[in-house]
Amino acid sequence: MIGVPPDVPFGWFDVPPSLNRLLGVQWLARRLHPKRFPEPLAPVVKAFHTRHYRRTPRDAELRASMEATGLPR
Repeated sequence: MIGVPPDVPFGWFDVPPSLNRLLGVQWLARRLHPKRFPEPLAPVVKAFHTRHYRRTPRDAELRASMEATGLPR
């Protein structure tokens, strides 16, 4: 599976331009260099949403968002 960056609640790469592009860069680094970035992305996403959106995603929301990324959770 190739995987795509999540787009909920906002895209990580395209529109609208937002802080989520910081997550997109981390996602892309893990896709291009999985051996250099072996740690899972889900905890990073959870901390990011807690810090910047002041809302911690539930585990089910996070799991659904991470399914299409092509990365291990």
